Parts: sequence; structure tokens; C-alpha cells
Amino acid sequence: MNRKRVVIVDDSVAFCDLWSNFINERYEDVVTVEVYTHPYDALPKIDGAIDLLICDLEMPGMDGKKFVDYARQK
Repeated sequence: MNRKRVVIVDDSVAFCDLWSNFINERYEDVVTVEVYTHPYDALPKIDGAIDLLICDLEMPGMDGKKFVDYARQK
């Protein structure tokens, strides 16, 4: 079975930890979680192989809507 790829983008480390721990505790055998605290760090990693994207809507430098729009184009 192929592992599912989850990408979390949020400038809050606390929220990144919360989401990452929540997902890993329940689905660690089938999911790989990537966490980015700055949208510009995540941009080069965005591609069509993402199964779930969790993104903060208000981040410094780039809002979540722009980030999701970019991800959809990839």
C-alpha cells in the first residue's frame, strides 16, 4: 500500500505540532507528514503527489489562499 502524503503549512509551530501529532497518532502506518512553518519553504516541495494539504489562511509573506492556488496549479 502506498503511503499517503500530508503537507502542513502554518506559521504557528504549536498548530503544526498539533496537526502532525494528531495525524501521526492515528495513521502512522499509512501517512507521511511534512511540516513547514513558512510558506516559502514549502513552495519548492509542492507537487501533484500531495494527498492532503493543511494550510493556515493567514501567514506572513503569503496568505493561505495564494498558497493553495499555487498548489492547485502544480
